[in-house]
Amino acid sequence: DIWVRTDINFLIDPENGHLCAIWTLRDINTEVQKSLNLLQAAEYDELTGALNRASTTKQIQQTLEQNAQAQHALFILDVDNFKSLNDTYGHQAGDRFLTTLAKALRNCFRDNDIVGRIGGDEFFVLMKNVPSSTIVAEKATTLLGVSRVFCDEYPDLDLSISIGICLSPINGTDLDTLYANADKALYHAKRTGKNQ
Repeated sequence: DIWVRTDINFLIDPENGHLCAIWTLRDINTEVQKSLNLLQAAEYDELTGALNRASTTKQIQQTLEQNAQAQHALFILDVDNFKSLNDTYGHQAGDRFLTTLAKALRNCFRDNDIVGRIGGDEFFVLMKNVPSSTIVAEKATTLLGVSRVFCDEYPDLDLSISIGICLSPINGTDLDTLYANADKALYHAKRTGKNQ
């Protein structure tokens, strides 16, 4: 598929008064692809392909405002002992790990859920319209299991994932409040043994 622009101009022939149409077709594929690439660069994290921080927070705020009556779950995920991976195996290994984690997150959640990298080794996920907290807990357990597979590739580093979760509207209705509550839950998970 390619992008094209069509223009139709109507002219009246001054000699005979007939109405004429001139139809032009122009290839604008290169221009559109450049624009799409700029849009992609503005919204997505270059390393992981997840949404970047600005896009993630914007989309979450919009969802909370537009669908305030529904229950949503905000997940904050952080890699335990990530610094040791960079220090031991180098930043390229750390980058590969983050890319794998981002892909795993996108695969674990629905297409309409919001998955973004908010900095370093920390990710946000907004799981939209969740019918019960049981489903949220099951999703967290699934994430821990999936992440265990690629954490175990570095058995000497004791890598794992810690997750903090809060629910809207129960634990807050705006992103700042939800972020603060999920962050508290995340650090409780880290303080009490990680990998949970």
